[in-house]
Amino acid sequence: MLEALSSVSGEHWIKFATTALLFFIGLFKLLPYVVDKVALYHADKQKNRVEVQQISALRTMARMFDLMDSLTQKHKTLADRVIIFSGHNGGSMPEAGKPYFVSAIHSTLSRRDAIGGRPEDAYRLITVDGHYVRLLLETYENGYVHLRTDNMPECMLQDFYIEDSVKEALVFFIKTTGNHFIYASVANTGALFSESDLREIKRVMNLIKTVMRDT
Repeated sequence: MLEALSSVSGEHWIKFATTALLFFIGLFKLLPYVVDKVALYHADKQKNRVEVQQISALRTMARMFDLMDSLTQKHKTLADRVIIFSGHNGGSMPEAGKPYFVSAIHSTLSRRDAIGGRPEDAYRLITVDGHYVRLLLETYENGYVHLRTDNMPECMLQDFYIEDSVKEALVFFIKTTGNHFIYASVANTGALFSESDLREIKRVMNLIKTVMRDT
């Protein structure tokens, strides 16, 4: 009787061990598949997150251009050109003793001859002078600076304005991002801004600032 029970118990454990071994062998074979599936799931999740961020950024950019266009493309043009610039030091933090550059990164024009060429091509890696640096600081401290070319001191910016026939401009601080100082210039080459023009330009630029700061 004991021998029979022992035999049955032994057979049971052999079957159990065999089943367990086959299970783990199967699991081991499935492991790479499971790992791949998990990796693909996380990759797709990350891709979707990046895609959402990218589309959101493009929508923000489209809104920014719509607002810029509202100043230069309306039935009553408020400005001849709107240019968004980036001030930078070649990627590192600004430092006394090193050149400071400004580059046009976005623009919209009321007409093609509002400037001698595309601003993004005309204004690239321009090394600025002390007057320009102080101007950027003033835009940061006050939100914007109102410039009349004929009232400006002799400086690099006045030279550019004279060359481009700019009579009046408003320069707005937008935001800082990384080591870049983002700001915008709204300029007229024809008639001077009226009081209502100035109010509308300030309103639109505040909207642009809000849109760009949300990114």
